[in-house]
Amino acid sequence: MKNTTLVLFFVCAHFIYSQENSLLWEIKGNGLAKSSYLYGTYHSQDSRAHQFGDSVLVKLAKADIVVVENIDVDSKKALDMALMKNKKLEDLLNKEDYEFVKENALEKMGSSGMFYNTMKPLFTMVLAGLLNERKEMPYTVDEFIKNEAKLQNKDVFGLETAEEAIHSLDEVSLKEQSKMLVTYFKKYDLSSSYKDTMVTMYQAQNLNGLYSFYLNQKEIPVSFDKSLVEKRNKKFVERLVPYLKKQSVFCAVGALHLPGETGLINALKKQGYEVTPVFSKYTPQLVNIDDKRDWAVYENDSLLIDMSFPDAPSYDIKKNSETITTLNYTLEDSALIQLYYMVSILNLQDSNATKSPSVLYNAIITKLGGAKGWKKIIEKDIVYKKLAAKEAEFNVSSGINGRYKIILNRKNLYLIGVIGSKQNIYSNIAEHFFQEITFVNPSIFMSLNVSDEVSHKPILFDVAIKSITIDTIIKPDTSGYISFTLPQTEEEYIISVSSKNYVTKKINVNTFGAFKTGQVEVSLNGDIDMILKKAGTDYTAFNTPVAKACMINNTSFSWDMEYIKKMKEEISKKTATPVSK
Repeated sequence: MKNTTLVLFFVCAHFIYSQENSLLWEIKGNGLAKSSYLYGTYHSQDSRAHQFGDSVLVKLAKADIVVVENIDVDSKKALDMALMKNKKLEDLLNKEDYEFVKENALEKMGSSGMFYNTMKPLFTMVLAGLLNERKEMPYTVDEFIKNEAKLQNKDVFGLETAEEAIHSLDEVSLKEQSKMLVTYFKKYDLSSSYKDTMVTMYQAQNLNGLYSFYLNQKEIPVSFDKSLVEKRNKKFVERLVPYLKKQSVFCAVGALHLPGETGLINALKKQGYEVTPVFSKYTPQLVNIDDKRDWAVYENDSLLIDMSFPDAPSYDIKKNSETITTLNYTLEDSALIQLYYMVSILNLQDSNATKSPSVLYNAIITKLGGAKGWKKIIEKDIVYKKLAAKEAEFNVSSGINGRYKIILNRKNLYLIGVIGSKQNIYSNIAEHFFQEITFVNPSIFMSLNVSDEVSHKPILFDVAIKSITIDTIIKPDTSGYISFTLPQTEEEYIISVSSKNYVTKKINVNTFGAFKTGQVEVSLNGDIDMILKKAGTDYTAFNTPVAKACMINNTSFSWDMEYIKKMKEEISKKTATPVSK
């Protein structure tokens, strides 16, 4: 019921307040010489939170100084402040709740959960939340703004010290904190969907939706809201105003500090300032690098793939089982862009797994998502190189994502990916890597045994191959046998076998559909009995191919025995009648 109420609340809030929804606000009037700007941040490394509206960085560049919540704190000092002095978690909870928190902290936080009994419960919640979030970007939104300010040689000031921010949490009693921690782990599995809801609203600049979501969290005690939001809002405004009076300011604070009765927007209005939204849209900025390198093509005909790399890739092969072999091509590219390319090929020649591609795709995605620290960002069905496939993206570590395409083609499963920063895995170079992958058709290998029809002894002969794209003659090195490969294209070929004093025999080979059989290799073997010419015999029947190879019943590529039988009967009739003089 509560979730339904939440949805209705969000929808209503959106329609009521959407005309004022923005994360960026202009501050002017009340005697200010220049406008200043207020920006709501999201303390996250999730790439969706970094989709800045077009005006944000423009206004940042115009400002004289940048003001943020707080400047960096000493990590050792922060840890000391995060620990309880004379209490332990086991003193604050009953035995059942304590054991529940202990089990979950150790299970979900790994080695970071070892402080569960001595760390202040709110800090355990914060740490658990950080461990469970996407770390696609190397920094949070706040850190990005600080870095941008420094790159532009702007002074950065804090509205409070980090110690003050930490102390504000102490106003929530440890008893209340411990209850919040129990609730947090009970709803831990929902935390990802809660975060997705919030970051989606943030991405849409739905400031009022974010605030409504926050207000609707019934388990948040009043003391938490007062200490962490209301009191700090008042402090922020008191300390921000003196900066506004001196120069143009770009002030970046957590988005929840902007809306509401006690929020910075309303508080500044009450002091006589005009505070109005600055509307702007996010425009994706793709990394586009001028790459003049000659990418080399690497072929693997046995696994039916051609790949391009800017340099020679590493290569290894692993026998997983009697029926499954894995081949890996990898390359780290740091010349122009920090990007890691990989092509992994699982040869499933005798495996039943190929009968259920979707099951196979899901198994690969589940395995990737199960890697330590990996978090799935995207999973979607795609068509890649005219084949049904899956695309998935994972956050693999702080600031590093992996983007993969998973394709089943015949008996081979391909995992093709790039690993790097969010921007780099969607760059033009990454796209070029994906575009240059080519799945090739299997080769059609033909072998012919050619002999005298009467003596059955091998003879010397030539083979002429003709089609729309090819016209060539092959002379075998030995008598009686030849093998060759037809091009990996769908065509109709006429193959003529000729020898001095013998009747030339033709074979029709139609490869249309032959590459859709699922076979990794297509082969065709035949015996050709050559007829020694006799004066006065009609051989015009041999102007028509004596044999044909093609797809039979749309299931297999082989000799058309019905056609061969028919041609034998026709040739027998015609060659039995002497040529009239």
